Amino acid sequence: MHPPVYPIGQMTSGELRAYRRQLQGAISKLGDVPVATELQQKLDLITAEEESRTRIADAAKQNPIDPGHNAHHSA
Repeated sequence: MHPPVYPIGQMTSGELRAYRRQLQGAISKLGDVPVATELQQKLDLITAEEESRTRIADAAKQNPIDPGHNAHHSA
């Protein structure tokens, strides 16, 4: 397993997904050992980042910004 090149917040969605899969695979092979706990914490961070991005994308879909509409028209 290779550590990520970038901090989690700077990883692309594809990089997050690939890293999550690596962590999940490593955890399943390790069983109940101390390093598995550390990997699970990293996996939790990845999952939280992915969920955050999903919430942001969903909110943007519900409240799209209309670039042609400017609420602050000048007179």
